[in-house]
Amino acid sequence: MLAADVTRAAGILTVKNESDASGITIPRGTRFTARGNAYLSTEDVAVPPAHAMGDGTLMAGSQDVCIEAEVEGPEQTLTGAQQFQIEGLDAEQSRNLYGQGDAITMQKQNYRGLDASYEFDVDSETYRKTDPLTTSRWYPTLVGLPGGRVLAVSGLEYGKIIDGDNEVYEPSTRSWNDQPELDRYFPTYPSLFRLADGHRLSTAGPTPATARTRRVASRGSGISATTAGPTSMVWPTRS
Repeated sequence: MLAADVTRAAGILTVKNESDASGITIPRGTRFTARGNAYLSTEDVAVPPAHAMGDGTLMAGSQDVCIEAEVEGPEQTLTGAQQFQIEGLDAEQSRNLYGQGDAITMQKQNYRGLDASYEFDVDSETYRKTDPLTTSRWYPTLVGLPGGRVLAVSGLEYGKIIDGDNEVYEPSTRSWNDQPELDRYFPTYPSLFRLADGHRLSTAGPTPATARTRRVASRGSGISATTAGPTSMVWPTRS
C-alpha cells in the first residue's frame, strides 16, 4: 500500500499480561480503546503469562500486535504513551490485560508480515490456498526438506526480525507447524541450502560466523551447530 492510500490510523500495540496463571490468545478483530477512539487488532496475538524475577516480583508477559482504527480519518491518530483497554474480557482478565502504545499514525506501516500460504499445482497451473503460517512474515527464507516439507525461517514483522521462531510446512495436512526444536536465530535474507545427505542444512549470511555461532549456541534448543567454514554452519534436520 502506498502512503497516499492510507485511510485509517494504525500502529503497534504491546499487549501486557500481569497474570502468572496462564497466557491468553486474543483473537483478530478484538477492540482496543483509548481516549474515546476504537481500534481493531489485525491478527491473533498470543500473550504469555507473567514470570517471576530474581527478586520475587512479576514481570508482565507481553506481545506486539498491529491495530487499525475502526473508522477512517486522521482524527483517530494518537501521540505519546497511551494505555488501551481491551474489550470482550471478563472481570479478572480486565484487571490483568491491557495494551500500551506510543503512536497511532496515518503513516504507511512498513514491513508487515503476511501469514497467507499457497501451493502451486503444476498440472492446472493454479495456486491453492493452504492453512496459514503460524507466524506472519515479511520476506522469509524458504527451503525444501525431505518428503516435500518446507522450512520457513527469519523474515520481519512490523520491522522487527523474527528471532528464532521457525516453522515447517507439512504437505500431507497442508498446514504449517511450529518447530521449537529448531529454535535458531537467522539474520534477514539468510541463504539456506540442503546438503547432499538430505538431512542437514548449511546457511551463510552477512553476520560473521563466530558471532552467529555464539548466538545460535545461546538459544539452547538441544540441536548441535558447528561452523562449516568462514561463513556457514550446519545442523541436522528431521527425516
